[in-house]
Amino acid sequence: MSRARDLAAFVSNADGDIKFDTDTLFIDSSANRVGIGETTPARQLHVDGSEARLVRLSHTSHPKLEFLDTTDGTSGAYLGSEDNELTFDTNGQNERMRIDDSGNVGIGTSSPDGRADIAQDQNTTKFTSPHLALTATDTTNTTGFTGVSYGVSGLTNYGWTAGALRGTSGNNSAFVFTQHNNSASGTEKIRLTSDGLTFNGDTAAANALSDYEEGNFTASLVCAGGSIAINPSYNRLVYTKIGSLVMLTGRFRLGTVSSPTGSTYLDLPFTVANDSEEAGFSSLTLYTYRYNVDADALTLFCELQPNTTKAFLMKMRDDNAWAQITSSGFSAGDIVYINGCYKTSQ
Repeated sequence: MSRARDLAAFVSNADGDIKFDTDTLFIDSSANRVGIGETTPARQLHVDGSEARLVRLSHTSHPKLEFLDTTDGTSGAYLGSEDNELTFDTNGQNERMRIDDSGNVGIGTSSPDGRADIAQDQNTTKFTSPHLALTATDTTNTTGFTGVSYGVSGLTNYGWTAGALRGTSGNNSAFVFTQHNNSASGTEKIRLTSDGLTFNGDTAAANALSDYEEGNFTASLVCAGGSIAINPSYNRLVYTKIGSLVMLTGRFRLGTVSSPTGSTYLDLPFTVANDSEEAGFSSLTLYTYRYNVDADALTLFCELQPNTTKAFLMKMRDDNAWAQITSSGFSAGDIVYINGCYKTSQ
């Protein structure tokens, strides 16, 4: 290119603006802006062109675009490319997020396993510094919902939602699981509150399931005087506690019987409810079957004592009246089978 053509491609006006060709490069001196393919740049660097990919950054390994905080001249963020993947760095080029070549997004991991993968050390504070936080910027009492939807169809409103439902204030919220079948509001299936679990839209605190527990229980008989030992090789009861209902089943065999006197009671695994309906026999639900190897089988029952763990062994007298069994009625080798349930205050 001749010098005349070089000068023709370069134009400077009275305002100090500089233009190369018609609109290849334009420098707006008054606004301190540069336009590439643009003669009226709207920003300090304004690129316009017919290609969708306007800018290319090349490097032999992991090119990055730096965004520097001018307040201190050192803090910045970086947008880069590595192995056909997009990276996001902060605080001294520490990678925070990556979009891999499959479109998976990793936060805290450079190898996301799934469409979104958040990796972080476990913490012990639970609510603060979680792996994922969903925060309500505004609230609505009794109906405000913060949660996640799980779609099972390409159509909307099919699947499940799970999340926190605000009550009359922020301290009486519930966690709900709702099924959606062509319905945005859906049908509530499970609700968890401070009272426990309720099901199928039931919100009554009195109906909440507050506890579930299973375990083994070692029986013991207590008498007023002396002692009644239980053979440890034949002493196994199991219980299931659902809410305030205890179901108890099993058997035990008496071992050494040493001059027992007075009434005898079975020590229960949970305290009997302090409820008038649990007193006496009006709601008796614990049945005991005693078998003496030297006599016929004898059907016994237990009288539950509210607010204690005592179940006194009872029998039917000849006059059809109930009476407590005295400890002297037991012998070594007797086998007691237990099957029943009762209400507990625990």
